[in-house]
Amino acid sequence: MSRLKTAVGMIRQSARDDSRTEWRMYGSLMQWCVDTKSMAEGHRIRVHMIKQGFKPDVYLETKFLILHVKCRRVAEARQLFDRMSERNVVSWNTMISGYAEQGDAVEALAIFVQMQRYQNPKPDPFTFATILKVCALEEPESEEKHTHRHIHIQQLHAQVIRRLFKPDVVLLSTLIDAYAKSGCMDYASKVFDEMPQRSVVSWTAMIGGYVKSGRLDEALECFWAMPERDVVAWNAMMEGYAEEGEGEKALGLYVSMQRAGFPPSHSTFPSIVKACSHLAALDQAHQLHAHLIKHVGDLPVQLGSALVDMYAKCGCVESARRVFEAMPADERNVICWTTMIDAYGRHGRGVEATQVFDEMQRAGRAPNDVTFLSLLNACSHAGLVHEGSRFFLSIPCLHSLTPHQHHYACMVDLLGRAGQLEATFNFILKMPVPAGPHIWAALLAACRVHHNLRLANLAAQRLFSSNDMKPGRYVVLSNIYASAGMWYDASNVRRVMKERGVSKEPGCSWIDVDKQVHAFHVEDRSHPQTQEIYAMLERLSAQLSEAGYVPHTNSVLYDVDEEEKHHILRHHSEKLAIAFGLIRTPATRHICIMKNLRICVDCHNAINFISKMVPREIVVRDINRFHYFKNGVCSCGNSW
Repeated sequence: MSRLKTAVGMIRQSARDDSRTEWRMYGSLMQWCVDTKSMAEGHRIRVHMIKQGFKPDVYLETKFLILHVKCRRVAEARQLFDRMSERNVVSWNTMISGYAEQGDAVEALAIFVQMQRYQNPKPDPFTFATILKVCALEEPESEEKHTHRHIHIQQLHAQVIRRLFKPDVVLLSTLIDAYAKSGCMDYASKVFDEMPQRSVVSWTAMIGGYVKSGRLDEALECFWAMPERDVVAWNAMMEGYAEEGEGEKALGLYVSMQRAGFPPSHSTFPSIVKACSHLAALDQAHQLHAHLIKHVGDLPVQLGSALVDMYAKCGCVESARRVFEAMPADERNVICWTTMIDAYGRHGRGVEATQVFDEMQRAGRAPNDVTFLSLLNACSHAGLVHEGSRFFLSIPCLHSLTPHQHHYACMVDLLGRAGQLEATFNFILKMPVPAGPHIWAALLAACRVHHNLRLANLAAQRLFSSNDMKPGRYVVLSNIYASAGMWYDASNVRRVMKERGVSKEPGCSWIDVDKQVHAFHVEDRSHPQTQEIYAMLERLSAQLSEAGYVPHTNSVLYDVDEEEKHHILRHHSEKLAIAFGLIRTPATRHICIMKNLRICVDCHNAINFISKMVPREIVVRDINRFHYFKNGVCSCGNSW
């Protein structure tokens, strides 16, 4: 403020006929206000100009406009802009970038169109770079709008070429980024290949585009070809692998990044936490937690919630709860509470999930739609039919929320798992909303568990007619037929899958031993310790027979003889992973394996027996939940 008074004094002392000096002084003062975002001082200077009879020109008016935008007062800036009698290219660019920075793509594009209609001044490279960023920020709501965005970017590209701008690395990098974010990687690649000079931004835009398009091999090739990599590029690659479920590759890059001398940024950790969650690698999860404390210190609530989710998916709900408890109570938002409820639900601990929900309400946090999805799922996995029904009825009555399709699907799942299939079907018929694919898929899954062919056929017909028959749903229907010995019908389902180009994801189980992930498929013989693994399986098979285990041959979904079915069951991926765990882990330690699909009935029965024979606690995380096997009993109570 003292600097402002001194400057104003200097203006008063300047010669009244020296307007150039006065103009320079006002310009310097306005620039100081822009640099320091001093809105109040800017207003005082403008008032002083007018009182002194000094009429601000377009340069000074634009400085005042920039000040408003810098201070995030875009609405006031627009009023000032509309009153300006003269505008230069900086004035237009300021308004476009102002709207762009606050995410208002519609207004930014409207100003750009208005600028082109005036034709004076003409857009410059900065104008096009800004408006291309706006196009890249837009998230189209439909395929039609997605196509329109492609056309807008191509039109802007054509204008850039037509105006014969000199190659500008910033403008071309922004153009690449716009094409990449809209999925037009062929266009992005063409611009990139023709660039006379490339920046880190242009390389990173290409990597990000390939990642978003799911073309990870090309992204990695581009990444290693970069002359100089930065942490943004590393983060983009790790995020891509984490999103695609390639957790091991994401963690490998994380290690390589640090070896290359790049310390992780705050943006690094969400992807790596997600990678650990996919792998369910508890040792690595603990290491990552330590890294977070070292590099971030006090964790923001978003990362804290991600850690809760990571520990839960790694099989350690107690660690998840400790992270949750360590977060300041006043900072726990609805996402944090919901994540903790979901963590207990995954582990079949429905009672604890409902207790957390009660704590959330006592803390004054209002639940949202996702909270109730997690809560209903928790009740479903724990068989808490009465409690789940009560929570469902409270959604509109006590919380002023409207249940949607997914909430109704949770209720169908809850009733269906409990074996109340007729009640489930009546519930569907009485719903106030039309039953969508999620509803019929939940009923189909319940029919698989309780072997109800009539309702399974009905649910499948509704799914086929909705054109939303996902691969897993074909598999469930095929499994139902196969389990009932209806091989012709099962074969028909597989034939339809083939005709429609639908493929079943192969089953895979993995285990983390000595900070290394070991993966297995059915009858897998690729592991270096295959001989030891199969020898262990033979010993287990003999002990299982003696203990009274009978193979559940209905779990074999092929029409083969009983002996072949026994052979296939013996070498399921879950059993291979457990055999390896028995070989490589201390007898005092529990075995934790993960599977990408639902655990089959035979493996579930066999692991019950193994946990009693060994005796060791065995934890299996399948696609739905955690199963804790101990002394011949599973925590799921056969409700999975």
